[in-house]
Amino acid sequence: MPPYETAFRLFNSKLGRTENVRNIVSTYEMLTLLVSLIAVVIAFVSLYRTHRVVKRQIELAEGQAELTKLQHKLLAQSEDEKRKADVRVCLVKVGGNYRLVFENRGPARAKDIVVEEFVPDGFKSPFMKSEMDKFLPIPQLLPGEEISMLTAVNLSTPPQFSAKVSWLDGREERQDQFCQLSLGSAT
Repeated sequence: MPPYETAFRLFNSKLGRTENVRNIVSTYEMLTLLVSLIAVVIAFVSLYRTHRVVKRQIELAEGQAELTKLQHKLLAQSEDEKRKADVRVCLVKVGGNYRLVFENRGPARAKDIVVEEFVPDGFKSPFMKSEMDKFLPIPQLLPGEEISMLTAVNLSTPPQFSAKVSWLDGREERQDQFCQLSLGSAT
């Protein structure tokens, strides 16, 4: 008989048990193994769920980073828009005369405003030299402000011609805008 069998019988006889200790330990081991396996399954499920949550958090953080970049871009554009003047020029009939009207439709102040007309050959410019010398360059035009000057419209004035308006505002470079002036409206 192997020595451990003798130890099991001695142990059983001391406890007053008739069953074999090997069967009792085996039952407890099986129960422990079963509880351990359940714990492993629970831990694995918890780990899997945590992994999914972390993966989702990473996706949300990436989305948040993209939104932050977009917000910075929109904020920069908004700040740039605040520095922009939008100077418009048109010919407006007031009574029997036409006036050249400069208007700042932008949110920023425009300064050093000049206009250059491009009249087709064979026609005369409606811009009066005395008025041009008196008003141009316009030192500044605040948002919503407009300034007008007299023009000399007659039969030698083209019904439509081009003009270029230039000004400085909060941006670094001089701004140019081309427009078509016609007797009564501008586009």
